[in-house]
Amino acid sequence: MDNKKAIVLNSKKYGKGIFAKEDIKKGEAIAEFDGDVYKAKKASDLPKNIADHAIQFAEHKWIGSKGIAKYFNHSCSPNCGFKGKFKIIAMSNIKKGES
Repeated sequence: MDNKKAIVLNSKKYGKGIFAKEDIKKGEAIAEFDGDVYKAKKASDLPKNIADHAIQFAEHKWIGSKGIAKYFNHSCSPNCGFKGKFKIIAMSNIKKGES
């Protein structure tokens, strides 16, 4: 369910990340964690490529993404957040070029 206004690019600091190809409006869905579910006692028990790109949603459970959601990065000033369990939405207007 990837939004066509978002693209994966290399960031200057953190490897791959999500950037706006076009302006994205507040409340607009951008991506979703819609992939496989993994079970482990702790994240370090998962293969690194899964642990680095999945999110934990229950004790001993993580979910990956079939699309761009796996490339979202943490931010101390986020412009995106979760709606429901796994959908990522814009919490504010995001201008073209912003990550």
